[in-house]
Amino acid sequence: MVAGPKGTFWYANIAFDRTDAANSVAVSRSTNGGKSWSTHFVVQTPANQGTAVFNDKEWIGADPSDPTGKTAYVTWTLFKGSSSAIVISKTTNGGRTWSAPHRVSNVFTNDEGATVVVGKTGTVYVTFETFNGSTDSVAFAVSTNGGATFTTKLIAPISHIPSPLPGATFRDNTFPALAIDGSTLHVVWSNWNGTDADVVYLRSANGGATWSANVNVSGTVTFPQVVQFSDLAIAKDGTVYVTWMKCTANGGAGDCGGTVSTMYISKSIDGGNTWSAATTIHTITLAPDSCFCAFYGNVPGTFERTSDLSVVDVYIK
Repeated sequence: MVAGPKGTFWYANIAFDRTDAANSVAVSRSTNGGKSWSTHFVVQTPANQGTAVFNDKEWIGADPSDPTGKTAYVTWTLFKGSSSAIVISKTTNGGRTWSAPHRVSNVFTNDEGATVVVGKTGTVYVTFETFNGSTDSVAFAVSTNGGATFTTKLIAPISHIPSPLPGATFRDNTFPALAIDGSTLHVVWSNWNGTDADVVYLRSANGGATWSANVNVSGTVTFPQVVQFSDLAIAKDGTVYVTWMKCTANGGAGDCGGTVSTMYISKSIDGGNTWSAATTIHTITLAPDSCFCAFYGNVPGTFERTSDLSVVDVYIK
């Protein structure tokens, strides 16, 4: 979900039928603070094509340069055969119709987990994880022509968290999250260090031309606990907030098979230069759900029913 000009709110989601392979991306929009919503499909893949094509991992960004509040972008991962690509679609009429999806990057062929944000002048920024040979990386893409074309580059290596973690059964990810404050871009992800994981942060103060060195936001992890599912948001006063989950180990090194996890938050009041000590938001009990993904034949593991365990965002008035 994202807020746009004139008090608009946008909500993107995937929709699918567990009895067949039909799947889609949909977007809902509200102009009255969430009292009512209008919903339209961005893309629909029928059942006879869904066994080869799956639309997944959607994200939405509103365009603050459109004073009508009717322009937005949706990115998602298009799984097709053995490849996966980040695609993008755009609306300029409040979500009633959407452009045909096209690839953000033609350089990489195995990409996943995009986040899209839009700057005050309409520049579109996208980050995602790319699997480039034996190396995973944070990819950064920028478009200055309304999402028609993008320039893409790698900005940091990623050490992917094992999925599932040792001792655990639920799936996780190392997708980077992206936020923008003026011309400053902020990126965060959970990075494996061999025995556990850190929340890694970097920023660009010039629209992505150059990037800072990586900073460990989560601090020293009390072994053998593991941090994951990191996200970030920026308040109106420029304070940067980062959230993550730390799962309690159930035994040996890197073991994340415990049933209790804790949500943490840290903030920076100087644009990401320094960070506060982590503060506990709350503790949750994990409730692994049965995995329907076996229907698609290629993804082991379970999902978590606890909503807090997926991406945690921060909304600051």
